[in-house]
Amino acid sequence: MVGAYSRQMPTPRTPYDAVLAAAEGLPDAPCALDAELVASALLGSVYTLSTGDRAAATRQFVGGFLTATARRRTPAAATARRIFSVLMPDAPGASDVSIGDEPAWLPAVGQVRPTATLAYGDDAGAMTGWVATFAYDDPGLGGPEHAVAVVVDRTVGLVREASVIPSGSVFVAGLKQECAAAGLWTTGSMPSEFPEWMAAWWRATDRSNDVPSGESFGTDRALVVARLSLLGRVPDLARSGSPSPAA
Repeated sequence: MVGAYSRQMPTPRTPYDAVLAAAEGLPDAPCALDAELVASALLGSVYTLSTGDRAAATRQFVGGFLTATARRRTPAAATARRIFSVLMPDAPGASDVSIGDEPAWLPAVGQVRPTATLAYGDDAGAMTGWVATFAYDDPGLGGPEHAVAVVVDRTVGLVREASVIPSGSVFVAGLKQECAAAGLWTTGSMPSEFPEWMAAWWRATDRSNDVPSGESFGTDRALVVARLSLLGRVPDLARSGSPSPAA
């Protein structure tokens, strides 16, 4: 995804320049969802290269990026600033970023609503998955309904997989069939709020020595967390503190 909207640029001098260069083609994305996926992948490169508390490091990077690009007037800078501020609203300076109206889909970034939820797992309780689908308020500008999916290893309290799937309803229908064939339980119930025990899994994963090996975890993590926050109140995943036991 990142390469689809990238252009050849001079050798960057700082990490902020490198990310801005990679985001040069963001305004050319056809809709908000495509742009959000690219921006999430850019933040994922920061996340996977960070040590210690990777979520906190990524949040601080976004704050630094917003400061470093505050006077940049290019379409790429304005677009990246807006999307980053939506994906990580707790980053320093994120609340001060204006919405903007170019490209035409930019106001649609993050303007989605939950449409369905699904939880599934095995009777032993070792692995549990959550899926939520979302639709843009303006699908013409935002893009198609899509799903975010998370799989947690409850035996160690870590997130193992996190991904965004563009064909949300198709994915959920197929997943239900797979769960039935494998003898897994399913339910449409999801917490009305992002519960503390789920936030604890994210915190533990962000501070673990190894980034989950799933191909989409790093690239999609920022967008997955941003979408899940729409299910209710989300504790600050980047703050320090001991994770509570998994439910």
